[in-house]
Amino acid sequence: DAVRAAGGNITREPGPVKGGSTVIAFVTDPDGYKIEFIQRKDNEGGGGLSN
Repeated sequence: DAVRAAGGNITREPGPVKGGSTVIAFVTDPDGYKIEFIQRKDNEGGGGLSN
């Protein structure tokens, strides 16, 4: 909802990757840049941000 409110477009709604537990989504920002969001089930193995 925040993406749409800011003028972006969701090109793929959040959903699991085929055969896995990782969730991905694709959006296009108001300037036309394409962005991929990736959410892993766990945060082990590094490579991601943690709180």
